[in-house]
Amino acid sequence: MRILMITNTLPYPPVSGTSVRSYNLLRRIAAHHEVWLASRRHTRDARKDIAHLENFCARVATGFVPHRNPINHLPGLARYALRQWPLELKFYHSSELVQHLHDFTAETVFDIVQIEEGCMALYLEHLRAQSHHKRILTFYDIDFVRAGRMASLHVTPLQAWRMQLHQRMMRRWKPRYAGRFDRCLTVSEIDRNWLLGANPRLAVTVIPNGTDTRLNQPLPTGEEIPAAIFVGSMHYAPCVDAATYLCTEILPEIRRHIPSVEIWLVGANPGPQIQRLAGAGVHVTGRVEDVRPYYARSAVSVVPIRAGGGTRLKILE
Repeated sequence: MRILMITNTLPYPPVSGTSVRSYNLLRRIAAHHEVWLASRRHTRDARKDIAHLENFCARVATGFVPHRNPINHLPGLARYALRQWPLELKFYHSSELVQHLHDFTAETVFDIVQIEEGCMALYLEHLRAQSHHKRILTFYDIDFVRAGRMASLHVTPLQAWRMQLHQRMMRRWKPRYAGRFDRCLTVSEIDRNWLLGANPRLAVTVIPNGTDTRLNQPLPTGEEIPAAIFVGSMHYAPCVDAATYLCTEILPEIRRHIPSVEIWLVGANPGPQIQRLAGAGVHVTGRVEDVRPYYARSAVSVVPIRAGGGTRLKILE
């Protein structure tokens, strides 16, 4: 079969839960079928990452997403509002990626178009008619559930209002729009039930997350120092909340019993809120090439996530 996969970010290097899943699926599917990949990218130069993906993909195309002032998006946001599309989805739009999709679907017919992540669903609008037979939409989590959980946490009134608005718009729009796909995929039965609860007419299949058990072997028991590790994408709002909650509320309680305990926050793109946690036994690493040495030096792995959805690949690791 000839398959077109559309992803939110380049799935290589696999440094987040979404990229780990999409990269491994992509590589394994490409061993048996012809796979074309279209992805957003956030850096101007991704030639090495694209070259790696071209080792097993028939074609790879990317659309750069420049950082723009939200004010510059106002005309587009107005168009989304008129079409009753969630406004947040405007920030996932890449004109360059749209052009690549036009070119791809003009020159070939795909047996399957698979869009990874619900936030990318609107790229279905940019595929030429009769360019595909089956359409698949993968939900890594149910974002209107995640937004509701984030709104319930200790955030500013403006943040809570924005999350509640996002929750209402997504809950109304996304399950209905998902009906344009032949099949929806979720990573857990819980997420499947959330989706079917919002639109019982959807065809939803669960494909759980996994981990590479050849790469990730059980670590030997040793004399670990008293350290806890939290692994995550440190720009992702539920992970930012989890790291902050760990260091400000949980860690002081642990230190009442184990004063020398250390915390390792391991993951890419830590912003100022995470960076401020560093010091006094709290280590912020940023992106690392291999997370296993950090697991090996820790006595326990913690996942203090209070929001989010889907399932946690860090638990499988």
